[in-house]
Formats: sequence, structure tokens, C-alpha cells
Amino acid sequence: MKRVLFLIPLLVLFISSCSKQAAEKRECERENIGYVTITNTSKNPYDISIDGVYKFQLAGNTFKEDIKESAGFHDYKAVQVSGYILYPTVKKTTFSTWICKKSSWVIP
Repeated sequence: MKRVLFLIPLLVLFISSCSKQAAEKRECERENIGYVTITNTSKNPYDISIDGVYKFQLAGNTFKEDIKESAGFHDYKAVQVSGYILYPTVKKTTFSTWICKKSSWVIP
């Protein structure tokens, strides 16, 4: 009897954890989005634009994760804000964001 009482809470915990993961996956599928992490390995800040639209400034030696982007190909651009002598470093790339998947981009 004690063994059955011990197994019931474990079963409930197992079932509830599966439900949460399935619900999260359905949300990104329903919204048709993927997630992007951008990492800045420089000590200088960079302005980040996605598809030609300014999004945010990323401080030096930091990262921003789980940026929601619609599934498909996107153009990413990073422009150095400070710390340059003659002209800023500009990095550009294009890659695909997949539904419910995580992608990453490391600059500079």
C-alpha cells in the first residue's frame, strides 16, 4: 500500500511536466516563431538591426537570448557604436529561423 501511495505522486508529476512542454511547443508553432540568441564577444557595443529595422543596442561582452522572430530568412546587421579609430565594424548575415528552434549569431 505504501508503495502505491509513493507511485501516485510521481505519476502525477510526470504527467504534468509533459503537459507544460507540449503547451509551450504549441505556442511557438501557433505563432510561427523561432528564437535567436545574439552574442557580442567584443568589449564595444553594437547596434543590432533585423531586416533593416533597428532593434536594440547590445553592450560589449554580453548576449541577448530568445529574441522572437517569425520563421523564415532574415537579414541581421551589427554596427559598432564606439571604440573604433577610422570607421565602425559592420557585420551582416542572413540565416533562417525555424519554427520552435533556437539559432545563434556571434559578433564581431
